Amino acid sequence: MLFPWLTWLVIAFICAALAVMMVTPEHRLEVTSTIGLALAISFIGLVTTRQHGQARAAVAAGKA
Repeated sequence: MLFPWLTWLVIAFICAALAVMMVTPEHRLEVTSTIGLALAISFIGLVTTRQHGQARAAVAAGKA
């Protein structure tokens, strides 16, 4: 019964904690660097996934 709502509650709590940390000058650098690192890792994941998909398509085309 709690499963869908608990997930959204945790997401909201994390967003609220990050918002409070962004307002606090002592934690602003930590949050911005963490967000930047998360974006960089996500971008690298997207690039490698696309390259892997293209390589798999090329192998499949070579076998056909």
